[in-house]
Formats: sequence, structure tokens, C-alpha cells
Amino acid sequence: MKYNILLMLNDSYIKFGLIFLNSLYKNTNINNIDKIIINNIGLSDENKNLLLKKFNKIEFFESNKNINVYKVHSQEWLEALTMKTKILLEIIKNKINLPIVLIDSDMLILKKFDIFIDTKYDIQICKRTKSSYRDDLPIKKLDYIACFVVINNNNKNVINFMNDWINEIKEMSNKKLKPAYETPSMCKMINKYKSILNIGDLEQDKIASDIEYIEDKSHIVHMRSQGNAGNQNHFDFRISNIKNLKKKEILKYL
Repeated sequence: MKYNILLMLNDSYIKFGLIFLNSLYKNTNINNIDKIIINNIGLSDENKNLLLKKFNKIEFFESNKNINVYKVHSQEWLEALTMKTKILLEIIKNKINLPIVLIDSDMLILKKFDIFIDTKYDIQICKRTKSSYRDDLPIKKLDYIACFVVINNNNKNVINFMNDWINEIKEMSNKKLKPAYETPSMCKMINKYKSILNIGDLEQDKIASDIEYIEDKSHIVHMRSQGNAGNQNHFDFRISNIKNLKKKEILKYL
């Protein structure tokens, strides 16, 4: 089965992007991938040409945005995240792009993960190993995380789910609620649509292991931000912070 990938990338995340793409090409069956769609939110021509030269599956979606961020929860960071769902909706309206995996660019691919794509589900979403909590929101318990989402169908309910997700992000932003918005708004939509959409759970420890490598389980490790790396050293901090995986094992993919 062929599938597609969507990620966002800019110059401030180019090292993460190179680790993601190099590990993807090395540790998966690249022939199963039709397109790697990169939502360009601020790549220089030099970095675009580098990626096109190294990775033959890449297509750029030009958002005409130039967002280069290092500080988590900054206004630019929030703007970048809110674009993900909008671009995803635009792309999935064309059925030839399905199934498509929306994935964060700060991921390290260690084993093939397409074995978890199951088209009997409309949507598959990363379910947290441990729930997160937000006392300031109507939904206090967040059981899912938006770092890995698979869209298998583009039926009316899926399109409505996406539109409502986008609108909820906008409403949270307008109310100036505490970031982040992407995951809490998605969790709200899961609760709203779970009775009319076939939503499949994906284990976080397998497809987005939370800054930890779990032997015999982790297919992907998420080198996620923790909100405390506010400058260009965020890259070194995050790749040095993976339990059970030495920094040199990550840097070999750069």
C-alpha cells in the first residue's frame, strides 16, 4: 500500500528535518511512499535545493509564509502550528493523497511504521501512554497528541472533523488561552466525532515515543520540545535529552 507524508519545515528546523528524512530513507521501505509533502514555512532556496537533491520523493507545498522560530509558544511558533491543520485539510480534499500521515518534523525514524496504517479507520491518532491535563479547559484530560495523525478517508465526517478542529484552534487563539492549541482542540473534536467517525488509536510508545527509546517497541522517537529551550541551542538540548539513545546515534542521521 502506498501512502504519503506531510510535515512542516523551515530553516530553524532544518537539522531536525534532515534527521527525519535520512532516518526515514534508511529505516523504512521508501518504495511504499508516494510523496513526502513539505509545507514550506520558511526554507531558504539553498535548503530547498539541498532537500530536493537528497530526497527524490519530496514535493513542496508553498504556504508563502516565512516563519522561523526557536522559542516554543512564541507568537510565530503558534502561527506555524495553526497552519498544519489548514494545509492538511487542503491536501486531503484530493483523494489521491490518501492515506496521508501528518507527522512532526522532530521525529527520528528507527523502524518502518507503515505497518500501523489501517485503512479500515477513517482517522488514526497517537494516543498518549499517560494522559495530560489542562485545568483551564472544558476538556481536562487529554488522551491524544497531534504529533502523528493518519487520514485514510476524506468523507463528509472527516472534512467536518477537520473544519471544526481548525475553527476550535482559532477560537482558542482568539480567547488568548494558554498554549498549546493544536492537541487540546483535536481532543475536543475526537470526543465530538467518536460516535460517527471510525477513529483508531495508535500507541505513543510505538509511533511517537516521548523523548525515550524503548527497545523492541519504539519505531519512532519524538525529540519534542519541552517549552524551555528558547534559543538556537534547542537542537542540541533536544537530541541530548533522549533516554536510552546516545546523542551520536541520532547525529549519524544528520
